[in-house]
Amino acid sequence: MLWLPCVARMSQEFAELIGARRWQEAEFLFKRYGYQLAWWEDPGGEFYESWADSVVDTAPARALELYTKSLDHRCLFASWVTAGGDGPARTAAADAVRAKILRLAVRL
Repeated sequence: MLWLPCVARMSQEFAELIGARRWQEAEFLFKRYGYQLAWWEDPGGEFYESWADSVVDTAPARALELYTKSLDHRCLFASWVTAGGDGPARTAAADAVRAKILRLAVRL
C-alpha cells in the first residue's frame, strides 16, 4: 500500500506543527487528511482543544469557536464506541470541553 508512508509522514508533520504551535498549517493537514493522521485516537478533538487553550486568554471569541469544533469532534469520536470502557472516557473528554465552553461563554 503506497499511501501508508505518505500518511505516516503527514502524521509526523501534523504532530510537529502542533508542537511548534503552527496551528493554521496543522489545520490544513487535518482538513486534508482528517482521521488518517491518527485514526486510533481523536486528533480533531485534541487538536482544536489545544489550539483553543493556547488562545483563550488573548482571543476568547476565537477560543470559543475552536472549543466548539473540538466538542464536535469529541462527540463524533465518542459515538464510534462499540464496547468496553472507552465510551465513558470519550464522553468525559467531550464533557470537559463542554465545561470549558460554558465557563468561557460566561466571560464573553
